[in-house]
Amino acid sequence: MADGLDQEKLTAFFCELTPAARARLSAAISSPAGAQIPFRDVILEPLLQAQRRLGEIPELVAPEQLLLAVIDPFTVADDSRNKTSGIISKTSRDRLAQWLVTTGAPDLVQELGRRLEGNLDKDAQDTAVDQIQDQLVPLLTEVLQRAETAKTRNRLAAQLGGDSGAEDLQDLIVALRRRALLEKFAAETHAPSGPVEEALKAIKARLDPVAIKYPDALSFALVLIRQKLPNPQTFVRLAAVAVETIDGGRIVETPYVRILDLALSEAEREHSSARRNTSTNERPAFLKAVRTFGATARALGTEIDLPPDGPHARKLATLRSEMAECVRSDLQDLSPRVRRLVRPRDKERNFEEHEVTRLLADIDLLLIARSYAEEIALNALSGRVYSEVKDLLDTGIPQLMERFRAANEKQKPDLRDRLKSIAKVSAKIFGEEYAQTLTKAISVAGQGPTPQPQARSA
Repeated sequence: MADGLDQEKLTAFFCELTPAARARLSAAISSPAGAQIPFRDVILEPLLQAQRRLGEIPELVAPEQLLLAVIDPFTVADDSRNKTSGIISKTSRDRLAQWLVTTGAPDLVQELGRRLEGNLDKDAQDTAVDQIQDQLVPLLTEVLQRAETAKTRNRLAAQLGGDSGAEDLQDLIVALRRRALLEKFAAETHAPSGPVEEALKAIKARLDPVAIKYPDALSFALVLIRQKLPNPQTFVRLAAVAVETIDGGRIVETPYVRILDLALSEAEREHSSARRNTSTNERPAFLKAVRTFGATARALGTEIDLPPDGPHARKLATLRSEMAECVRSDLQDLSPRVRRLVRPRDKERNFEEHEVTRLLADIDLLLIARSYAEEIALNALSGRVYSEVKDLLDTGIPQLMERFRAANEKQKPDLRDRLKSIAKVSAKIFGEEYAQTLTKAISVAGQGPTPQPQARSA
């Protein structure tokens, strides 16, 4: 086997050949006669790598991953506490792949590997995968049927590595069985255009035959629809359009209750993402999770009249409370940090770059919490903190500008940097125009009369 450097050199050399030359060379080395070539594997591996890199042959993918490709459109990054039909976490997908290799269907995985080995024709590879998937459906169905008792089901869950293992396996079986239907449905699913109500009625017309003829595939079809819709509100609105009512009690009696299930699952995953990222430097991911959670909670609360004692309303209330706890600590210390920025004590150090970045992110969090105060159950806190931050900027900026003008040349650089940081914060609270005026005032301060931002009323 060539070492890494030599293999890269060979790959680069093969990339410089013409496509026809690479194809002839690959066919010759891969043929039975090519087995007699000295160092055949050393030559063949970088040649195939060059062909893959240039898109001339398919990327090398493990056979079990090819078998599971049918659930890729329904795989999500974040785990959730409650399994929802049509959604499989990446963790569960990885466990299914390992289970297929070791316990679930090792013979079929090995057979597919043998059929793919040395076969560079993509159509032939696709046919082989499709044929093995056909054999996989009855095998997995039998495995699931044997897990009827609590003991056998627990054993299967242990093999699959999670409490939802049997349900994930059921989803895999459905995705395999309905793969042609779902592939066609996905190809015909596009982002809606025109009036929203008319677009949702057209979507309902496509979903109704699936709900009637293939009810097991409805959740998967809805996931494909959700991926094309612009926001959670439009998706939840689809339930009202599909059942022709906003009465949640009536919706839960129809197949379209799965829209509410999937929306709640989305909210739960966003809460998990927020909780995972709240104490890390991944503030953009944290903010995105909080914002999407707020939008989903609002959609469920405004588009559908959920029965207050129903399972969806109760679960939503729990998630709101948990998200509030996740966000609260970041908001509670925001005012003191802004105060330290705009009202520095003598010889107090400036904010470092990472502190300014974090402060700006938390200002964004404040604005999100204020926009979705009811949905995140932070009405009182977000309103109070916003008022405090606004007042600190209103009253502190003019005072700091006067201090800047009166400062000597040794003091001015630190004050200038502090004011520039304040301008970035002001842009988020008062808007870009105000921040631009402040920035101009900073640049010409000490050089005569300057335009100054006036104190704003609370």
